[in-house]
Amino acid sequence: MTYLEVLTDICSRVADPELDSYKERAKDHFLRAIMTIVEANAYTENDIKGYLKLKTDLVFSTNPYDASALKLFKILEIMPDPLVPNDFSAYLKEFSELNLMSQIAELQPKLTDVFIYQVGINIYAVYNTSASNFTVASDTFYMKYIEDIDGSAWTDSTDLTATPIFFNDSFIRRAIEIASKTLLDEVNL
Repeated sequence: MTYLEVLTDICSRVADPELDSYKERAKDHFLRAIMTIVEANAYTENDIKGYLKLKTDLVFSTNPYDASALKLFKILEIMPDPLVPNDFSAYLKEFSELNLMSQIAELQPKLTDVFIYQVGINIYAVYNTSASNFTVASDTFYMKYIEDIDGSAWTDSTDLTATPIFFNDSFIRRAIEIASKTLLDEVNL
């Protein structure tokens, strides 16, 4: 399904089948619909497979790790390199959980724990600094993440189901439904 087909479908639902008036607004609403689905975790990995990425050489040689080159939207999973013997585990944490850690000793990282969290473009490792099985400068992680979905380079002829995007047809249809409704609401204001 091409981007033009998507936009035509959305615009035809707001009485603009020729895309004379609402094409640019349809683009915004479609991208927002995609992000709404992703942020709500209402997708399968097959829906967005072109934006699922795996980094296999994440090392906290500096803490925080600057992830700006990854175009990181959201970390899904993180684990120590499964090909290297290690005696620690990685746990993905929300920033709000760290506040509780500072107040409750039982929640703080143990010898075998590394807590990972993301703030903006930075990824942080929190570990027991007095005694840890984790070596900051050399231990490697695998990280599965969603790359930022940026439609600014899509053209009318971009096939949203082909490489490198690979959206699932049913995912596109759900995003069209959402985008059509929000654009219709905007037009009817």
